[in-house]
Amino acid sequence: MPFVYSNVTSSLDAQFSDVLSDKLVSCLDVTLAMVPDEVVVSDLCGWLNPAVVPQVLETQDTKMIGKLAAWIEKRASDMEVTQKQGWPTNAIQLCDVLQLDGGFILFSKM
Repeated sequence: MPFVYSNVTSSLDAQFSDVLSDKLVSCLDVTLAMVPDEVVVSDLCGWLNPAVVPQVLETQDTKMIGKLAAWIEKRASDMEVTQKQGWPTNAIQLCDVLQLDGGFILFSKM
């Protein structure tokens, strides 16, 4: 399935509007895998913060939360290669989407 990306933050919302909601949780792995490496961190965070993280946390499913956290962690680590110019600031910004009320989401390795 091709993914067309524009530099507009809302483009991610538009691309995934069919899976944002209850379907997001059931299709989380597929949805996250569709996000190309070229998406800049500000757009990625602009999508994750309001549309993905709250819905995943709402499920209270520790495996699902762990999958999201692991994806964010890997994506932040990959930014050293894929978005070298802004690294490590961009990786820190991405990891900050896991920060809630002054603390971070804790998850165990699966």
